[in-house]
Amino acid sequence: MSGAGYGDFEARLERLHARQMAFLQNSPPDDWHRYAFYHNWDERLDGLYWIVSQPQCDRATAILIFWKGEPTGYDYEEEEENMGDDVYAVAPMLRYISERFNTAGYPRAEIAYDFLEAAGHEAGSDYAAIIEAGRLRDFETLIEAQKNLSDPRVKLHADMKVLRLPGRKVAGYGDTSDFYDRFPEDMD
Repeated sequence: MSGAGYGDFEARLERLHARQMAFLQNSPPDDWHRYAFYHNWDERLDGLYWIVSQPQCDRATAILIFWKGEPTGYDYEEEEENMGDDVYAVAPMLRYISERFNTAGYPRAEIAYDFLEAAGHEAGSDYAAIIEAGRLRDFETLIEAQKNLSDPRVKLHADMKVLRLPGRKVAGYGDTSDFYDRFPEDMD
């Protein structure tokens, strides 16, 4: 792309992102959960950063984001970068979620969470038992890695070691919300 064309594209992309952030900021926590469920992790993460930092962020949404961030792939416990310094950095967000679970927590608990569905599988599928065993290994891996941490705020909190949470189902298979009809996706 030529310099002028690329600059115009970047400006249009920034305007789209601003519209998306405004949408999230004016939406209820159920829509935040939908956004997190369907978010493409190759894109900017500042929408997710904003969600996990909100007082009304649901526990299921925080857990969903934490595990979609693949915490066993990072030394997020040792991360010193602040969430938001780099809009693509996963580790600072994982640390933030962990610290919040171990301090103020995520008291809102209205939304259902099912790790199988979050991973793209249905209960009873041929791979469900394999996927569940993998998540249990992830729990063990993180717990083992965190045994020698001096900061208890970044350790895997008991509320984060769940495979399922009861509540209202707001994303995933059978979600009939008009979320993506309303979510801004087209550049101007």
